[in-house]
Amino acid sequence: MSFNPQPIRRVVTGRNANGKSCVLYDSDAPLVRDLSRGGKMTDCWVFTESPANIGGKDDRGSGPFVFEPPTHGAHLRIVDSAPPPSAEEVAATLDEASTVAFNAGQTGDRGGETTTRTRNHKTESVDYGIVVSGERTLVLDSGELVMRPGDIVVQVGNFHAWDNNRDHSRMAFVMIGGTFGGKSNE
Repeated sequence: MSFNPQPIRRVVTGRNANGKSCVLYDSDAPLVRDLSRGGKMTDCWVFTESPANIGGKDDRGSGPFVFEPPTHGAHLRIVDSAPPPSAEEVAATLDEASTVAFNAGQTGDRGGETTTRTRNHKTESVDYGIVVSGERTLVLDSGELVMRPGDIVVQVGNFHAWDNNRDHSRMAFVMIGGTFGGKSNE
């Protein structure tokens, strides 16, 4: 089954030379990371400091892809997850699964990735996740929760995985850099 999610239209507004509000960028978001079987992560905007500099016309959605948010900043990411694979696709993709590289200093990684489930991981961040379409299962140490359109999860540096064993889904994440406060990654 081929999965090709719609690109994310990103409209960025600001001020022109006369101080009037205007559109700075109106196009498909350029910072896209391909995932296995057609899934995608799209970063719409990234800022590296807080408070964020809101002047200028820099395109803060066109830099290199980094999974974790900046330590003193945040990013807005849209995650399109492919539907579960057919039996034939499972056999064909076991050797070519695309994984996201984690920053060892900011992310705990327990592994456990399958054809429908992400690796069990945590990031040094506060993450607001909003289900836009489809269903996704949040996997925690204590159990699993099915998340549906309009549901919101607030993750505070905890281990988790996402399973997409029903159909394709789209989620929006605002990931804000944080600190474990000197505590271990376990």
